[in-house]
Amino acid sequence: MLERPVSETSIGFVGLGTMGMPMAKNAIKAGFDVTGFDLREEILAAFVEAGGDRTDSLAALATECAIVSVIVQDDDQVKNVVAGPDGVFDHCGDETLVLIHSTIHPETPEQLAETAPGNVTVLDAPVSGTRTRAESADLAFMVGGDEQALDYVRPYLDSMGANVHAMGDVGSGEVAKIANNLVGISNMMTTAEGVALGTEWGLDQKDLLAVMAESSADSFVLENWEWLTDGWDDVQPGGWDGVAHICQKDLLLALDLAESVDLPVPGTAVASQEVPAFFRGLTDEG
Repeated sequence: MLERPVSETSIGFVGLGTMGMPMAKNAIKAGFDVTGFDLREEILAAFVEAGGDRTDSLAALATECAIVSVIVQDDDQVKNVVAGPDGVFDHCGDETLVLIHSTIHPETPEQLAETAPGNVTVLDAPVSGTRTRAESADLAFMVGGDEQALDYVRPYLDSMGANVHAMGDVGSGEVAKIANNLVGISNMMTTAEGVALGTEWGLDQKDLLAVMAESSADSFVLENWEWLTDGWDDVQPGGWDGVAHICQKDLLLALDLAESVDLPVPGTAVASQEVPAFFRGLTDEG
């Protein structure tokens, strides 16, 4: 394990998007030395304005930073950042800790941990929470991997989230996140259908939402309904289409995990097929 206290360890952050930027900013606010990497020049410029350092190559980041956080879109991007040509594995120092925050198939962090150089420890540490919770450092982390490594890096994770959960071996954090997203996305879709049903029959939406909030329909989705159904064009790259892509990806991951253990999940199967139409409907309804 790294010899320096985590507070004195240089940190690299790959992916300064919807969630990554506020996460990295909170780490900076907590006093951590954070270097950011992103393919978008305007994002890197904004990160520097927030007090971070920047680099234009993964090789330089891996060489300079003993802890590397990765939060990119999908499995292929994670593999390319961590184990691709000129990636983190090719240039990391004597002791390096890689934290994977992306929502991906659990086999990906498992494979990366198995093929990592002997001086590298890999943890999967996906996050749950909206961008608002990322900005307020109120995220939940689900972590899979070596508990000693988690204990070491916990103060860094605490700077970005309110809850850090040890889930088991490498990959188990991803299983927890996918299970969570299955429930959250399905709940959003059924809530939208319930709201649409009531309003089509002439109910006032605000009155209906108030009743549902006091009844068995209450949920995180309902409590954040106004935020979840407004403003994504300004938050998520690609707007509603981008959100639909991510949600469908997560539900398909859930289907794949369920199939691997012969678990019937018919509700997830239906939801995964209807994601694009669902989000088109939200867009049309405003």
